[in-house]
Amino acid sequence: MENSINFLHPIDMLKSSTDGKLYKKIENSWKEISNVLYKSEKKLPTPELGNKGDYYAKYYRKYNFFLYSEDFTQNAWNKVNCNLNKESTIMFPYNASTKLTATTEVSQHGLEYLFYNELRTPYTFSLYVRKNEIRHISLILSEQDDNYGYRMKANLINNTVSHEQFGETSDISNGSANIEEIDENVVRIWVTAQFKTTLILKASIKLLDEDENYEFSVPNETYGLFINGAQLVQSLKPESYILSNGKYATALMLEDLYCKNESWKKTSNKVIYLNNGLNNSYGDNGDIACLDAIITFKPLILAGSSDNINRWHRPVGTLHYNKNKDKWYVTTKRGDYSLEFLKPKPRYKEAAMAISLNQQIYQTYDRYGRPSLFKGFNTGGNYNFWIRNTGKTRL
Repeated sequence: MENSINFLHPIDMLKSSTDGKLYKKIENSWKEISNVLYKSEKKLPTPELGNKGDYYAKYYRKYNFFLYSEDFTQNAWNKVNCNLNKESTIMFPYNASTKLTATTEVSQHGLEYLFYNELRTPYTFSLYVRKNEIRHISLILSEQDDNYGYRMKANLINNTVSHEQFGETSDISNGSANIEEIDENVVRIWVTAQFKTTLILKASIKLLDEDENYEFSVPNETYGLFINGAQLVQSLKPESYILSNGKYATALMLEDLYCKNESWKKTSNKVIYLNNGLNNSYGDNGDIACLDAIITFKPLILAGSSDNINRWHRPVGTLHYNKNKDKWYVTTKRGDYSLEFLKPKPRYKEAAMAISLNQQIYQTYDRYGRPSLFKGFNTGGNYNFWIRNTGKTRL
């Protein structure tokens, strides 16, 4: 939903959910039902909400506190005697991985990332890894000078881990580590720790030799392994991976699903979004599903004011409003040209807005339940995420 309503959308494919139609898997087949699926991030269902057979999905918000989860060449990641090469043919968990290789000098080899600690909050640092010439790796959470912290070592030959606290301190609690096999080649490893008073922490990725030493050399600088999908979460365990690219990534995850009988009760069933039609191979009996709708806009639609659409990013044909001059303009190859005369007739502004925003009006809600009316395209789908919408929401 974070890119659902965007004056300057970066891509021409917009995804929306047709929550107006709800399906339930009955006898191994998806059947349309007349009930309603309600959603909320902040609130639990109230007794008066909904009718018998309706569903209520309670979501929670998760984050990835690494600014760059797959681009380790960025300055946020400090390189320590290592080299990085993107490997387009080796993809996991979803995208092309990076080969992290050691230099030939006797030293430690890896990557470091500094971040501010929210005191008394546990952190879990996870990474997807595939072995190559190097088959041992370590993840570490420590204070910024490495005087103390918690570290794990992963043996990628037999997919085992060891972990321990290092340094003299009583500041660390909830230390743990583990490994998960994703497929026959890829694993996800993680380390967890909580620091009570340390203000700046460091997350480190360090290559190890066959004897699990931190300091070693290699015959040449092609020796390494493949990494991808780094994630830092405020939790005692890893969460579902979300990609970050220049900002802290956030996403909503289903916390609990409720079904109303005489009252709202939790159910162990899932909410599934199907993007290939009603495929009966997905889901279990009792699960509910919505269909994803793919909407393609060609050419790219831009709508808004000259304040929120940079002049260098406006393609030819873009309509925009300049509030300082109180005029609407169209962008051409030779510059911006006004759609109005020096003394425009009444309602010219409204006419220009109707043209540029296609005369659409929709209602939307923020996460706190406050409604707003907007002109333009509602790319949030037939129903707004936060509440069932009774306004004009269809595209």
